[in-house]
Amino acid sequence: MGDWNPRAWLLPYGGSHLAKGGMALRLLMAILVIPLAACDSSLLFQHQSASSFVRDARYEAWPKGNMIHFRQPANAIFAAPGGADYVAVMEGRGWQERRGYRVTVYRSANLVKEDIVEDGREHTSISDIKSGASISFSGSEGARRGFFVWGAVTASPVEVRWTGRTDQVLGERCSVWSFFRDPVTQEKCLTSDGVTLWQKQIGFRGSGISESRIVSLTRRKVRPDEIAVPRDLLNWSTWLDADDGKRGSLPNDLVVLEGTEWNGQAVQQTIRRLGRIEAVSDASGERVRQRVMWTNATVSFEQDAKGNFKTLSVHKAKAGLPPSMWSAHRPLIGHDALLGRRCGWRVTIDASEGDMRECRTPDGLLLKSSDRYISSVGHLAAKSITVGRISESDMVPPGEWLDVATWTKIADNENVHR
Repeated sequence: MGDWNPRAWLLPYGGSHLAKGGMALRLLMAILVIPLAACDSSLLFQHQSASSFVRDARYEAWPKGNMIHFRQPANAIFAAPGGADYVAVMEGRGWQERRGYRVTVYRSANLVKEDIVEDGREHTSISDIKSGASISFSGSEGARRGFFVWGAVTASPVEVRWTGRTDQVLGERCSVWSFFRDPVTQEKCLTSDGVTLWQKQIGFRGSGISESRIVSLTRRKVRPDEIAVPRDLLNWSTWLDADDGKRGSLPNDLVVLEGTEWNGQAVQQTIRRLGRIEAVSDASGERVRQRVMWTNATVSFEQDAKGNFKTLSVHKAKAGLPPSMWSAHRPLIGHDALLGRRCGWRVTIDASEGDMRECRTPDGLLLKSSDRYISSVGHLAAKSITVGRISESDMVPPGEWLDVATWTKIADNENVHR
């Protein structure tokens, strides 16, 4: 079996290439559509990625100084620049919420795990203060519902200042620090070794939006297994049905479309179809977005123009029609032809501020689309069609998407080190 070629999914381009013209975009997207060698489907799901974030002992202590800068992970609730190992239970609610939430916090140097119970629903977040990456997931092993990853590049710069105020909770003294992350300000009361005793989010006019307060605290070493990313999350066999590719081989095609988005940005879209599996890739000067739809799960991925990992979401889904068939029940509003094929126009989205129209062949192949937002209109038209060359290996997302090292990396050595 040949290894999966990550270049077929991750396009290593800089935004300036697309800004200069379409040639670089076409060359890079050509990499995307090169057919790959066929693989034994039983081997497609055996990739095992790096299992978790790496603990860094330099984050065991609260930094010195009255003003501190750090990058807060997008999904961390109780993030702080540093602190001792501890386990705490926090309770809180928004000012106008009847039901509150309960969070069990595990802190170990730069790693924070938060088990959250809110409105009867449970989910877990694990964040890396050092890189700024985080993951949120729900469901237990064998019954996973989905997960979402925010890459290091999505972390927000935070300015931390001591307010000069102090407080006392559960017999512990704490200092009140202001955490400013434009446009949001939080206040946190932190012990000298970095334990959060309470925190509140402040509105634009100084009023409180939400508040959390500690109800129990245990200072102890947190075991690596208590704070690790579950290994089963990081394997496609947990999410994708290995028999999907055997349930039908038609359609089997690849279409490349080019045009502009409604904002005038040049874009190229590539759509692969194999039976009931579809994969859609959109590349512009600002980002690359990819979506892979198997019958039992949907995988969505985004990276920025520098090739930095931004987000990944994986969610279980009930078996249904593939996207190319979603609009089949809608009335035809016209006919067209392109590249020797006829297609029918249908309105697929109709909203007050805009609409989406698609022209598809009788078997669902997209040849043209029109996307209107208020007075701006974007268009896509097929430039090439390839039939009969897609294999199941072309429809499996790359293992790199599940690799923690991919989540924590930032291009051009821009990682923030303490």
